[in-house]
Amino acid sequence: MICGLKSKAKLKDNREEELIKSLYEQIGQLTVERDWLKKNLSCLALERRKELIEAEHANLSVAMQCELLALNRSTYYYKKQGLKEEDYKIMKRIDEIFTEYPYYGARRMAKVLKAEGYEVGRKKISR
Repeated sequence: MICGLKSKAKLKDNREEELIKSLYEQIGQLTVERDWLKKNLSCLALERRKELIEAEHANLSVAMQCELLALNRSTYYYKKQGLKEEDYKIMKRIDEIFTEYPYYGARRMAKVLKAEGYEVGRKKISR
């Protein structure tokens, strides 16, 4: 009776070991496939990778999809902001000043615009 229990236990252990081995093989294969996809999908243009994300996917969160596509989540959620009316006025005035004084650099241009009442710095002028 005891021999029968031992053989059943060994048989059960063998099945479990085979199952575990099979699962580890599957994990290894999936890891290789995932890494290959990550490497090749990262070559796609940024906009194309953003289009591939499905926000309403049932099993994959947006964070996981972004990770798989080598894309920052903030990049996915970022919405470009247009220029303000004030920026267009400053740009127009910069063009006028530059036409008259083409040798002015960003620092001199910033001083002139500040004297005219615009709230600008050298970096904004450079942009």
